[in-house]
Amino acid sequence: MKNKSTILILTILVAISCLYQLSFTLISRNIYQEATQAATDKSGLINYTKRQKYLDSIWTKPVYNFFGIQYTYKDIKSKELALGLDLQGGMHVTLEVSPVEILKVLAGNSKDPNFLKSIEQAKAMQAKSQKAFVDLFAEVFQKNNPGVKLASIFTNTANKGKIDYNTSDAEVLKVIKKEVDDAVDRSFNILRTRIDKFGVTNPNIQKLQGTGRILLELPGVDNPERVRKLISGIAKLEFWEVWETQEIAPYLEQFNTYLVAMEKNEKSTKTKTQQKDAKADDLTAQSTDKQDDELGVTKKEEKKEGKKEEKKEAKKEEKNKKDTAKTTEAKNEKKTDSASAQNGKDTTDKIQQSSFFGSVLIPTPEGLAAKPQDTARINEILNRSEVKNIFPSNLKFLWSVKPEEENGLLTLFAIKKARGGKAPLEGDVIIDARQDFDQKSRPEVTMQMNAIGAKNWKKLTGSNVGKRIAIVLDDNVYSAPRVQNEIPNGNSSISGSFTIEEAKDLANILKAGKLPAPTRIVEEAIIGPSLGKESINQGLISMIIGMSAVVLFMFACYSTSGSIANIALILNIFFIFGVLAQFSAVLTLPGIAGIALTIGMSVDANVLIFERIKEELSIKSLGTAIKAGFEKAYSSIIDANVTTFLIGAILYNFGSGSIKGFAVTLIIGIVCSLFSAIFITRLIIEALTRNENRKISFDTFLSKRLFKNANFNFTNMRRFAYIGSAVFIIGGIILIAVQGGLNLGVDFKGGRSYVVKFSEPVLASDARNAISKTIPGSVEVKTYGGNDQLKITTSHLIDDESETADAKVEDLLKKGLVPFQAKKPEIISSSKVGGTIADDIKNTSQIAILFSLIVIFVYILVRFRKWQFGLGAVVALFHDVLFVLSGIAIARLFGISFEIDQVFIAAILTVIGYSINDTVVVFDRIREFAGEITRNEFKQKMNDAINQTLSRTVVTSGTTLIVVLILLLFGGEVLRGFSFSLFVGIIIGTYSSIFIASPIVLDFVKKPQQMLASQGKTKNNS
Repeated sequence: MKNKSTILILTILVAISCLYQLSFTLISRNIYQEATQAATDKSGLINYTKRQKYLDSIWTKPVYNFFGIQYTYKDIKSKELALGLDLQGGMHVTLEVSPVEILKVLAGNSKDPNFLKSIEQAKAMQAKSQKAFVDLFAEVFQKNNPGVKLASIFTNTANKGKIDYNTSDAEVLKVIKKEVDDAVDRSFNILRTRIDKFGVTNPNIQKLQGTGRILLELPGVDNPERVRKLISGIAKLEFWEVWETQEIAPYLEQFNTYLVAMEKNEKSTKTKTQQKDAKADDLTAQSTDKQDDELGVTKKEEKKEGKKEEKKEAKKEEKNKKDTAKTTEAKNEKKTDSASAQNGKDTTDKIQQSSFFGSVLIPTPEGLAAKPQDTARINEILNRSEVKNIFPSNLKFLWSVKPEEENGLLTLFAIKKARGGKAPLEGDVIIDARQDFDQKSRPEVTMQMNAIGAKNWKKLTGSNVGKRIAIVLDDNVYSAPRVQNEIPNGNSSISGSFTIEEAKDLANILKAGKLPAPTRIVEEAIIGPSLGKESINQGLISMIIGMSAVVLFMFACYSTSGSIANIALILNIFFIFGVLAQFSAVLTLPGIAGIALTIGMSVDANVLIFERIKEELSIKSLGTAIKAGFEKAYSSIIDANVTTFLIGAILYNFGSGSIKGFAVTLIIGIVCSLFSAIFITRLIIEALTRNENRKISFDTFLSKRLFKNANFNFTNMRRFAYIGSAVFIIGGIILIAVQGGLNLGVDFKGGRSYVVKFSEPVLASDARNAISKTIPGSVEVKTYGGNDQLKITTSHLIDDESETADAKVEDLLKKGLVPFQAKKPEIISSSKVGGTIADDIKNTSQIAILFSLIVIFVYILVRFRKWQFGLGAVVALFHDVLFVLSGIAIARLFGISFEIDQVFIAAILTVIGYSINDTVVVFDRIREFAGEITRNEFKQKMNDAINQTLSRTVVTSGTTLIVVLILLLFGGEVLRGFSFSLFVGIIIGTYSSIFIASPIVLDFVKKPQQMLASQGKTKNNS
């Protein structure tokens, strides 16, 4: 093998990189365990608030030193391999931004009956269509109003400069779509800010491009109702006057006096406690007391020295803040006159008496600021009744929405409350806001108001010249520009040190008043921590047992070379976890299943190589056979893995949530498997065989004669196979029809499902009878995992989008469970999928399967240059899918029910990827024969190809089947349908590659000699 040194160095570098990436996960887990121990009382109860405070306290502190590089806990959390919701519990929500309100506002709240009728019809059509709502509305409007232009509805003062009576429908739709996209972006930013303030560790929020939807994943959430209220509320934009520093200086002095007294009281209380403890110790052990006193003196001295250092650091930090503090306007060019600056300085000098100022609440020329992690402590103090009495009743404190880039501090604004607590001006008066450029070509934001807004804005700006006005959304200050002069006409510009993106974001936020974008929950899942812990255990057990079984299997089949493959396998798994951490991927339960599946599939390349070497050993020396074995196996290995990689890419593109996690793991697993099998295995084998006297065994007494010289006439049996498969599939389809169709999960039909755990076994039929009395409509109840756990599914109120619908259904469920109260029922997880998104998921799944078949056909056509090979592969794959569906129907006949959901679709696509893997190996051997012999009988050559690859087919299928069987037995209920589908699919995939795919090629080749000659030419040229 060429470039051995390069490959060895690359392997070492990859291993070091993986160690480096995984070290963050280990450190993070250790810190979390320390926090849990610190928050656990003697009875074993965990104080979650105390644990979170512990973690917050070290958020920005260095906790890990990697060869001189310091990492804070925040850095570590961003680099660790995070767990998905299904492994740690939490809440998954998909929100949809409704464009209906935006259309109405853009139309000036038009009362045109045809306009309103078109909106209602478009809403009804959207439930059954994949088109965007705006396109549906345009189609319906044009149908209801032939010859009437959209501009006639949308031409108004709000759209001045963008739409007039001459604007074409295409241009109007372009403007509407841009406003809808902006609304999605705005909702995304608002939700992100709300979630950041919610206090969730490692939340995940992302836009689902092209859908108008936003995905939220909130680990560890235990109050779903609070989350629903938080994310469903419409944002409120307000303009507030701001207290200047010199105006609140007297109150800050009083606040400082309060803090000094508080600190003295705390110090006094602590001293008395220490004296009391010391006295008690003195009564019990004088010698020990003496040692403790000496230690106490030392600690006090150390503490004193520590305080001195802290004060020095605080003063140093304050000085830096003063030196770097800038007066900007709207983040931005804030100007402070010399008198104000001097006043601020005097105030700063006075309030240094309290250690709280300077170290926690930091005075600046523009007011007060603090580190993000200190805001909770400051809020707690400011909310005390005695502190509220210090400040004027018309003053309230609000934080800036994000830290300043220069210093990382959040600004605390003192807001002037108007009478009744209402803002002087609200965002509904804004007609438009956009990013523009000032006379010096610097980014700015221009803003226009309606007549009422312009009048109030003139009054507000006129009375605040030289002062700041805060732009507030959801009680977060986005900007506080300083008023330069009175603005009489409602047309304003906010300028300053913006970037273009910041200016665009602020303009978008200013539209929140004019264009409300209400969101609705279309999909929701809540997973309890106990279920997450159970999933982790099941996933790890499955992976460990699967890996152990494969290791034993490989050693039993290949002896020494099997041990080498096992070393490569262990390194492969290590690389997979390392790469997952490198890409900040989230490990889900299907992801663990993907790793377990990779364990079985990763030995496939080694098996191909070893079987080739065994063939070559009969005619060549060991060294030559090893070289030939690797070289001749490359083509099959690449083709087989590329097809599976393509399936993984399709899964990633069309899947969502945990399915994406499975796809990522599968793709990374394939790449790592190729590297391990092709390079690492060869490095080890060639290193061991460098000494000619050292022998490596590639078989054992169990595998030595396995299918050796096999000569089965598979092609003659193809018609029996066709008939047998047809009978089974037709029978399955009839059975599915008799059963009323497939058992669709809520992913595909919409509805709510709950997993309920009991302290004792409960019969599903008894629970169904009780729950049916309280929940109208059909209710499905089945055993889930064990006989003490049930899964309850209902479609009741699924079209009700009100905030109370979820609570109503859950209350009805709890009433239905009252007869089982003695068995302590507990809802450990729940999920909700709206009808619209269920249709989307179902259609996307169908497209994914169809697209995968097309991609496979095209790839086989390109690689083998004949459409017959592509047809044989696709027919075999379609056969495998129908066979699995028939198997599901037959299992249901025997009382074993599996839901058809997204995880099932992932299994089907994985079956397609695995089945084509087998088929490609056989096709590749046929192509190889074509290169050597071009005139022999094609049928016999196909038989020879199948027979010679039979050993590899059985061994690789066997290793994967072992892993899948273990997943089926130990993987838990979540993966039960997935594992069953794979188990059936792998068996049938192996069968179809022998009895369906290759015979189809044979039956459709009319002139085999021409085909063989073509294949031979292709092979020789390559």
